[in-house]
Amino acid sequence: TYNTNPNKEKMFKGVFDGANHKIDNLKVSIDASSPAQTTAGLFGSVYASTIKNLVIGEHCEFVSTTANEGLIGSIAGFSMNSTIENCKSYATLSYDGGTLVKRQSIGGIVGSFNCSSADGMENSDKSLLKNCVFYGTMTAKNAADNNNGGTGISLGGIVGFARANTVISNCKVLGGVPTDCYDNGALVGDGND
Repeated sequence: TYNTNPNKEKMFKGVFDGANHKIDNLKVSIDASSPAQTTAGLFGSVYASTIKNLVIGEHCEFVSTTANEGLIGSIAGFSMNSTIENCKSYATLSYDGGTLVKRQSIGGIVGSFNCSSADGMENSDKSLLKNCVFYGTMTAKNAADNNNGGTGISLGGIVGFARANTVISNCKVLGGVPTDCYDNGALVGDGND
């Protein structure tokens, strides 16, 4: 499974207000040379933060071409104990790394969205994603379901994978989400406690 408590010293921590500006012409990739559990997005990983009022443009691409573990989202690959609000994404997200994928979570806004008090992380009562819209497109070439979802792709229009005690409120998917993955959903691909 994913490392749900990565090194918080290497994660973005703070407040980022995009003031509704648009970021465009950005390409972020995970490939065979990337280490396992790579997080990819405008922000790779965020912890105890607020990211708001941000637009990811239609010329942005977030791509995985590896079967290694990874987390991909246009705003953040991984978010823990954070708030992401009033964000829009028109980006393209895609997976084409073969059917033997170990475990990947791909979300239009966030790859993996978590709330935890483990490892002394504060703000464990806060993990909120609200008023976000995904207008973009997602593609995935994956037919694998190994280990009852323990491997394969979790793909969601808003969040690829969400843990319990997270709140997703007033979010919409107006773009395209494929249905040929093992764990997929319009809003959330997969989740557990």
